[in-house]
Amino acid sequence: MEGSWQARSCVSLSEYELAVADAPASPSCSQYRSQDKPYYRLGHAVSLGSMVWGICWMLVYLWIVKSRNSKKMAMTEEEKEQQDRDGVTGDRHWSFKYVF
Repeated sequence: MEGSWQARSCVSLSEYELAVADAPASPSCSQYRSQDKPYYRLGHAVSLGSMVWGICWMLVYLWIVKSRNSKKMAMTEEEKEQQDRDGVTGDRHWSFKYVF
């Protein structure tokens, strides 16, 4: 991917992430209902469920990134030279590593 295209896609992705992060705010007023006092089981269950869902997707992303790093580490010198000749750039280049 070209750098400018990648930068534009990252900006649009961050705007999407903000929209997704703000989405639970609208139904949150109906999660914590006054008739559920003092334990608010529905509200806490929805909040806990969304946290678990987010952690699961974080673990999936971590697995994807680690597998990409391990594939790059397993490349032979000939494959690295071929990528250099082909002009591979960005995060697809063999020297790019994801850092946690």
